[in-house]
Amino acid sequence: MKTLKALILLSLGLVFLGASAFNPRVSDSSSLLPPQGVIKYQVSLYVEQQFITLPGVHFFIILTDEHGRRIGLQQIRPGFQTYFFSEVGPVSGTRIAWLVEGHMDQSFMTFTCAPDVRSGLFLNNLIYNFNLFPQRGESE
Repeated sequence: MKTLKALILLSLGLVFLGASAFNPRVSDSSSLLPPQGVIKYQVSLYVEQQFITLPGVHFFIILTDEHGRRIGLQQIRPGFQTYFFSEVGPVSGTRIAWLVEGHMDQSFMTFTCAPDVRSGLFLNNLIYNFNLFPQRGESE
């Protein structure tokens, strides 16, 4: 009987301990802040509306670092000119905003667009702007 009571008390203790692990109590207001901040990037696309609504063609904005590691990818949506990305920071390096075209035949491109490149220290809670200006025509 003593063993059964000990097992019941041990089980109840483990249940309460497990429940508190999934629902931690906040002891002070400073613990509400995230341990690290977020860097925000804003990519503005300057293009005619009919340009991004070509049938069978999808356009994407990709944000990468200097090593090609993708930070974010968003498909262009008609009516939207501004796209937002974020990453945990702060970081030092280079960030590159690209406009790419996604369709089956990569040998045919309907536009050219120089990437926008920013280098330096990217700090938390700041917004870094990138601008893309696609032009109609064949890429070289």
